[in-house]
Amino acid sequence: MQAPFSRLLSARWDQIFENRWYPFGPEERKYWHLLCDRIDMPAYKILERVHKYGNSDFGGSDYWFPSQTSSQGHIKNPDRVWRSILKEIAWPFVPIRLISSHYLNLPNFDRPRFNQKWQDEQNQIAAKLSTISGICDLTH
Repeated sequence: MQAPFSRLLSARWDQIFENRWYPFGPEERKYWHLLCDRIDMPAYKILERVHKYGNSDFGGSDYWFPSQTSSQGHIKNPDRVWRSILKEIAWPFVPIRLISSHYLNLPNFDRPRFNQKWQDEQNQIAAKLSTISGICDLTH
């Protein structure tokens, strides 16, 4: 099963059991326990890191993609958040889909080199973001 994108954005930590994500509760679907998505190990490790850092840096949240400015408590529009982040770090607009499509189109032998370059850029972004006060306010 692939959950709708809106379900993914509203995913909560308590919906993960072992290596499965259950996006629907018993009150929402009759066979809710059959409607789950398997989380592979690399994705599971990333989610664990996100949860750990979210708890330590921002006090934790029930959601995978929390937002302090959303009335629902989670991000509803990732493009708006992406634009806000780029604006805060004074980078020109680059569509997030373009970045992901370029990465997916790289030949396998080029990925390690790209990953190292991307890691360096991520470190630069993280350093710049750490100087921005009120990073949680970016999620509006």
